Amino acid sequence: MDALGELEKLRSQAMHRGTTPGPAAAAAANGRGELSRNVEMNLKRADFQRARRLRLSFQVEDEQQQVVEAVHDLQVDITDTAQLEKLLLRLNISLHAKE
Repeated sequence: MDALGELEKLRSQAMHRGTTPGPAAAAAANGRGELSRNVEMNLKRADFQRARRLRLSFQVEDEQQQVVEAVHDLQVDITDTAQLEKLLLRLNISLHAKE
């Protein structure tokens, strides 16, 4: 799976959804908004059992695609996948406005 391509697709969708009224518009009225995305990856069983870490990077960009803020190489260690068939990682990212 092309993870960077998927992230770019999600970023593009988020930009387009921000211009369309919907449930997020009601949330924006109280100063909050929420976006939800699912990313799925499939690995060969042998590769899945070898997995020991997820490494994530993400960045906030403006309309000109200039980076406003970024987090690089966030590591999430995986203990033991030998007995697992699936691993679900829930990641909450809070983006706050400040003075």
